[in-house]
Amino acid sequence: LVKMMTPVNVEYTRAENSAIPISPSELWTHEYDHNRVGPFWLDRTSSEKVEDDPSKNEGETVEYACGLRVTGKFVDGNLQGIAIMTWADGACFQGAMCNNQRHGQGTYRWADGCTYEGEYSCNLRNGQGRLWAYTFQYYGTWKDDMMEGEGVYECLDENQIVWRAFEGNFEKNMPVSGILQTSDGQKHQVSYDGQTPVTGSPWLWMSLREDEQLLEVLTNESEDYQMVSKLFYTSAFPTSYEITRVSRVQNSGLCSLFQVQRNRLRNEILKRGLPWNHSTMERWLFYTLDGSAQPYGNSLRSSNREEDQLFTIINEGFQVNSDLGHKADFGVGAYFFRDAVRPISDFDFDELWVGEATNRSILLARVVVGRFTEGKPKCPAPPVDPTGKAGQHFHSLVDNFKDPKVFVIQNSASAYPAYKIDYKRIHLS
Repeated sequence: LVKMMTPVNVEYTRAENSAIPISPSELWTHEYDHNRVGPFWLDRTSSEKVEDDPSKNEGETVEYACGLRVTGKFVDGNLQGIAIMTWADGACFQGAMCNNQRHGQGTYRWADGCTYEGEYSCNLRNGQGRLWAYTFQYYGTWKDDMMEGEGVYECLDENQIVWRAFEGNFEKNMPVSGILQTSDGQKHQVSYDGQTPVTGSPWLWMSLREDEQLLEVLTNESEDYQMVSKLFYTSAFPTSYEITRVSRVQNSGLCSLFQVQRNRLRNEILKRGLPWNHSTMERWLFYTLDGSAQPYGNSLRSSNREEDQLFTIINEGFQVNSDLGHKADFGVGAYFFRDAVRPISDFDFDELWVGEATNRSILLARVVVGRFTEGKPKCPAPPVDPTGKAGQHFHSLVDNFKDPKVFVIQNSASAYPAYKIDYKRIHLS
């Protein structure tokens, strides 16, 4: 197994029209895989047949009414030791059994060719193992039938060439943090949100170069540029605005503080017996200096001063107590917005830019909002959360609980300024 788990040398290129890897969660479910092996001895008719078969203790083959074919040794009605099981659809298992459960080393092959080879415990994948199919392969640690802990996940094209690979930590089949090598051969230190597969975009990209800059200008073809531009244009009207540059913020100190805060809130919520919802409790949100949801803000403000303030945030983080540009409509703190602009019906057309296009900047931040509640004007802090212990408050305030568009945080570590977006207003004719 150790030899099998050693990755082979492969060329990291992306072939034309290469197949998109299938997530492991699409190839199997715990219930499906578990039920293929576990209940076969519970078939009432089959059990009677086994009990009446004098050869059952001699390791010979027994066929069941459901189509399952078993070759192995039964002891007191339980399958023990090395066994081979084949189902009617072609799926098969060969490996160690203990009291009718997979326990020890084994190989399971699905009818579609997907194969797992590795360790089992109590009928589940536990320990070291390799899973491979036509579009991906994973080798690493498993826990309770899921990829968990250290592992390597490689995406394969139709020629079985690796075009994308992730090596790092997994939680419940999903990548969390590690090294991502993309189809262009570049390696990045990345963090995923816990619900995005390896083929999806991480929320955090960090360069591994020794000459790493605080701001790295992205090419239009890069993955994170595509992600950022999609988020911006979805809410910023592509016919009205044009991105001129996207820069990735690479402040490892601020990022570490954010990760600590995120993990702290996550553990706190999980200890309450509540679920951690990745899609609602941590978000991509836009930040402007003046509190308006319009990204261009007040056109009378000095652009140099705006740049200075943005670079202060990029270097030192969000200063929630000095965010004086906001009106504190929903509480005191740093204000973040779901959308880059407010709906067009809210615009005052007399204030729209005309004539020569003006360059502006906006930040896209990763914000852990945790459990939130509706805020009130000049509210100094979120109220006590009834689901928590004494002294535990809600983690953020919002404008509307059912459909929040504005988020207010009081802890600067709860937000990381991940990207700086430079854009211009497309000039009106």
